This record gives sequence, structure tokens and C-alpha cells, in this order.
Amino acid sequence: MDDVALASDTRPRLVSIDICQARWDDIWPECKMLMLDHRAEVGQEDSRAKLNPDHQAIRRLESLGGVFILSARSRSTLIGYAIWFLTSSIETTGLLVAQQGPWFVVEAMRSRGTGMMLWREAMKHFREIGVGLLLGHQPPTGPGSEATAKLFSRLGGKIEQTVWSIWLEQLGETEAKREESR
Repeated sequence: MDDVALASDTRPRLVSIDICQARWDDIWPECKMLMLDHRAEVGQEDSRAKLNPDHQAIRRLESLGGVFILSARSRSTLIGYAIWFLTSSIETTGLLVAQQGPWFVVEAMRSRGTGMMLWREAMKHFREIGVGLLLGHQPPTGPGSEATAKLFSRLGGKIEQTVWSIWLEQLGETEAKREESR
């Protein structure tokens, strides 16, 4: 079959998806476009926080065991990732905490269970290393918001807090206006 025939063939195909633990340098810069898509989907396109990873800080976190990265690949092409941050609880001795960072799968591969494959592999790893508590987040709107809430609820999760993004420059302006009005 030639390239044209392959491009126009719309029949479902079996696609192999590989989930692997990765290092930052294994996925960057390949993940840059996926990260930009992810940020656009969840409305994280603030000009004050442009995508510009601190590669040295990420590598330091890796060397300290503070970040856990999974990649999802199909035919060696990156189609998704899950990034978690690991820390010891400062409130409870011996409690290892995994906090969800970016978790994204390209739209074309979502219906194939890729997101859940990433989730299951992370849970397997966390059990092996003794994680006791997961802190997951859900975007307020957009693709995956409802499914994520259902997943966390089904797993026995409960909402313990709501996270607010407050830019200090914005806070300063608000405080200055309040002072001016006194």
C-alpha cells in the first residue's frame, strides 16, 4: 500500500501503546507541543507564565527523587505524559505524598485508554515505593474535567481543598487600591 492509500484508510487499527518511566530529557523537547496543547485546553495561557521549563531544576528534582515521569508512546511517538511530584509529609512522619502534576494525552489517543494506562502505571510504582497519599487535581472545565472527578470519587477520593492561583503582582495592585480608598 502506498502513502496515499494509508493516509485515506480510515479503518480502525490496532495501535501499540507503550507506557514507560522516563526522565525529563527523554521527553523534552518532544513534549513541548503537547504541553502547549494541554495548557490551552485547561485555560492556562497566562502571559505571566509562558511555557519555559527550568530544565536544571527539573533535573535536580529527578536526582533527589522528587519527580516521577511517565511517557506514553505509540510507534515511538510521544502521545502523552504524567508528571508527579513526590515529597514527605511535614505533618506526618513516614507519609510519602505523590502530588499530581501535568497529566495529558493527545486527543486522538484518549479513547484508547491511554490516560488510564498512565494512571495505573503510576499507581503500581507508588505502591512499590510506599506512597501513602495521592493529591490529585481536576481542571474546573474542559476535556477530562468530569471524567477526572468521577475517577477520583470512584477511588474514594474526597475534596479537601480548593486551589486558587493568586499572582503576587495582582495581590499588590489590589492591596494598593484598598489603601488608596482608605
